[in-house]
Amino acid sequence: VASSVAAFNLSYSDTGLFGMVATAPDNKLDDLMWYAMPNFVRLAHGISEEELVRAKITLKARILSSLDGDIATGEEMARQMQTIG
Repeated sequence: VASSVAAFNLSYSDTGLFGMVATAPDNKLDDLMWYAMPNFVRLAHGISEEELVRAKITLKARILSSLDGDIATGEEMARQMQTIG
């Protein structure tokens, strides 16, 4: 249905934003939303322990891979300074 799908999460000191970005042909957008929206509703009511463990492992892997190198480390520190203060 979609050629790419990515979730995003933006955290600020007093609020946050979670969402999804997806790319699909215009004739498949209804199908994409048919599958995506029930899962957002399901997330609003909670997740399973298995999903939480998988998300934590994925987050750790992404954080470690994003800090590979001096430039990435500096960028991450600057982003945290802007976000958290």
